[in-house]
Amino acid sequence: MGQRINNWQIAFQKAINKDRVFKFGTLDCGLFVLECVSDYTDNKLFKNLSGKYFTYRQALSLLKSLGGKGKTFNECYISFFDKQFKRINKNFAQRGDIVGIYSNSLGENNDLDRDFSAGIMCDNFARFLTSKGYLDLSREKISLAWKV
Repeated sequence: MGQRINNWQIAFQKAINKDRVFKFGTLDCGLFVLECVSDYTDNKLFKNLSGKYFTYRQALSLLKSLGGKGKTFNECYISFFDKQFKRINKNFAQRGDIVGIYSNSLGENNDLDRDFSAGIMCDNFARFLTSKGYLDLSREKISLAWKV
């Protein structure tokens, strides 16, 4: 899970606004979230996972090795976050918490087994990293949330 560092709000603001380019296995939506979290907590998951997979099959295998469970990529991805962080009601997600949305509604991915995207809750919106850059969505669009 990780503890937030002193003055985490400053580190959070810098983390959420870094220039980033989406690249699966190096900086995809899950790694974007873990990189941000590592910048304002003592969580080391980003460092341990970045560059460790390059295909969905490799990512699924890695998620399962870290305790993710499920038959589909989505189930395993969500289960991984459930194992690492405490799931909360999406309406209680606060600045710095992890949130998720089914990305087929974003037009990002038509494969329903791999359509879940993770993001970070900001003040009044959630930020996601997509292949087209950052996408900010209102709280109402969020499907799931985890406490950081």
